[in-house]
Amino acid sequence: WVLGNEAELRMLEALGGSEGARGRLLALAAALDAGAVQGGDLRRLSRLLGEIASGEPCLVRVPGHLLGAVAYACAFWDSAAGWRWLGWALSARLDANLVREWMPGPGRESRDWEDHLFEAGFGREAHWISEMAEGFWQRLGSHPSPCLRDAVAASDPGTSGRVLAEMAGRGGLDFRLLDLVASHPRTPKRVLEEIASDFWGHAGLRVAQNLSAGRRVLSRLAQNPDRRVRFAVALNPNTPSGVRAAMAGDECADVRVAVAKALDVDPEALRVLGADGELAVRSWAAANPSTPAAVLEKLLGDRSATVRACAAANPAAAAAVVAACSGDRSVRVRHAVAGRVDVAAAVLQSLATDPKAEVRAAVAANPAAAPALLARLALDGSERVRAAVGVNESAPTAVLEALATAEWWWLRSAVASNLAAGAHLLEALAADSDEYVRNRVAENTATPPQLLESLAEDADDAVRSGAACNVSTPPRVLDALAGDACEHVRMCAAANASLPPRTLAALSRDAGYWVRAAAAAALDKEPRARRRRRREARENDNAQKEGAT
Repeated sequence: WVLGNEAELRMLEALGGSEGARGRLLALAAALDAGAVQGGDLRRLSRLLGEIASGEPCLVRVPGHLLGAVAYACAFWDSAAGWRWLGWALSARLDANLVREWMPGPGRESRDWEDHLFEAGFGREAHWISEMAEGFWQRLGSHPSPCLRDAVAASDPGTSGRVLAEMAGRGGLDFRLLDLVASHPRTPKRVLEEIASDFWGHAGLRVAQNLSAGRRVLSRLAQNPDRRVRFAVALNPNTPSGVRAAMAGDECADVRVAVAKALDVDPEALRVLGADGELAVRSWAAANPSTPAAVLEKLLGDRSATVRACAAANPAAAAAVVAACSGDRSVRVRHAVAGRVDVAAAVLQSLATDPKAEVRAAVAANPAAAPALLARLALDGSERVRAAVGVNESAPTAVLEALATAEWWWLRSAVASNLAAGAHLLEALAADSDEYVRNRVAENTATPPQLLESLAEDADDAVRSGAACNVSTPPRVLDALAGDACEHVRMCAAANASLPPRTLAALSRDAGYWVRAAAAAALDKEPRARRRRRREARENDNAQKEGAT
């Protein structure tokens, strides 16, 4: 891999047998020299570059641990396809500022409404960006492609609004770059309004998705002829409630579904949506807790069992009205009634004898069920029903003790995950022969610390992972799990909010990619939590001062 002279390069290009092999070799060499890829992954990296060059770059599936290597190679690769992939990958930094449902993220070139592309669109993550060597950013700063240089700045959440406004003001701006500017959280509102009024397609859609967009531009986009744009407006939490309510009569069913999902919709709009001809619209209106009780009562008699089940499960529906549906012909509706904690005990008693096991299981899991009823259901012929009793925190201790010695591991694991299980039960189940049962004990936040310390030394990786996930695990035990030989255990420890900050910082430099990614995500959340605590403390101080005054 030492490319000494032009003759050697020409020979390797001839051996490669594909167009652009010389440039790809140089890109691979750059990634190898920078330590972005190990020798064993070179062939796989070369295949990925070939897929990027020969097809749609955004659709190439790149494993998480190779994202940095592909990005480094693309930065040193004389290929327009490689530059496009890199710009698209960098744009993942803006995904958090967008309404995500059903729509791809910035940089995606497809305009097909049906192409949701969850994995290839919003399935991206940007943790690899924080791990790139300084040489990578130096290369991007002086990259031969001015469009890619601009894309690096436009995809950086820290770029100032002034720079973004200058980019948007250029004539003949590339639509991919405009896509990023329209997605950015710091783009000035006036610039977003100009983009929304002057451009169609992706740029207008991104403004509608932008969680920093103003109420005025969203009100204007609510009249956009593109149904995707109106759909994003209906989902955007910044959209005025009056504008969203007016969209209840939109011709597109997906837009009406988005309106029916919103919690701040006017009751009159929900009444209209409850009478909609589309099943999905009525279902979401029936599930919305803001829907008036009178509308829900009408939906409980809907011709569709899906709508009736959604209305029966809605806490805004009157319990007495829902109880009348306990004899509904649909299993889904009876299941929804059985899960209500506010129905009369007589209704639960009746549903406990239902011929369908899923209905009886819903009663068995209901915390409002009487202890005597749960004791009877613990003897049910269906393991599903008995397991539901095992997870119910209202179950009598004697019932849980009997289920903890059941033959089926499924029933024992149900008790092991019960927060009301006593320490003596959890201690017995921690010595169970089935690793899945021990895993449930390790994940249970009610498990005593000394028992979690013992489970942290279990021979099974899944059990140790459960202890690493548990916020009740003592910090010193989490410190030990952070050095576990299993990468998944270390990843679980990195995601644990109880992990000491010093250990979390060490895991951000772990050899495992997904461990570093989990640590980076935890470190991103921590400053926001500290700022929130400081703000709450200031508000409490101000309230106390005002009270004293």
